[in-house]
Amino acid sequence: MTRVLTWIRTKDQRLFFYVNQGFQKKWLDKFMSYFTHIGGPIVTIMIPLLLILIFQGEVRLAGIQAAVSLAASHILAQIMKILFTRKRPYMVHENIRLLLKPLKDHSFPSGHTTAVFSIMMVFALYLPLLSPLFIFVAMIVGFSRIYLGFHYPSDILAGGTLGMISAYLSVIWIV
Repeated sequence: MTRVLTWIRTKDQRLFFYVNQGFQKKWLDKFMSYFTHIGGPIVTIMIPLLLILIFQGEVRLAGIQAAVSLAASHILAQIMKILFTRKRPYMVHENIRLLLKPLKDHSFPSGHTTAVFSIMMVFALYLPLLSPLFIFVAMIVGFSRIYLGFHYPSDILAGGTLGMISAYLSVIWIV
């Protein structure tokens, strides 16, 4: 079991460095620095809240489900950060490209990725024709977190999975 975990950790770190240092472009630096905020609290709270306050019917229901999904996934992500206490890449490795202000909380799972997947997947379930767009936005936010130096790929995978499960459960439970 130790060999498997070591192999996974090694691949995770290699992929992190490949993305964090291998795609260096000025336009990507700027794009990712802005785009990452779609997974931040202002956007992920504001979108469901606006849907709840402005609309009625199915759109309002989707907003409620997205808000519940976001709240549930956030609570679980914070519990996991406490349980796993994984340090962020820039706290462990030298020469990390960190393009925004460093964070002090733990790395696993990615909160931005959890949040954006938790709301975007609700919208994808409601609007299947637009689901590729919603999923693409969520994936780019996750990618941005690696690119900007905040998370390992496994943090993103865990956050995305947590957000998707939360979204699915909120849609089937809140009718």
